Amino acid sequence: MSPLLAAAVFVNNYLHDLATAVFFVTTLYAWWTRDRLPALAPTIAPRLRRLACSSFLAVLILGAVRTAFYGRMEW
Repeated sequence: MSPLLAAAVFVNNYLHDLATAVFFVTTLYAWWTRDRLPALAPTIAPRLRRLACSSFLAVLILGAVRTAFYGRMEW
């Protein structure tokens, strides 16, 4: 495997972990906002939904690349 491809896979793995963390924190913040600040929830919900959906999509796409290279990079 070329060093450039290895670096690209490394960055992909980092971005996958970051997207997973963003999805998790967005979900927790949406739950907390709905529970603790119900007046704020309708105004912030569309932005949180967009952020959660885009980070979930990134998790799926980057996870496919991570899965494809798992055997060569992790083992």
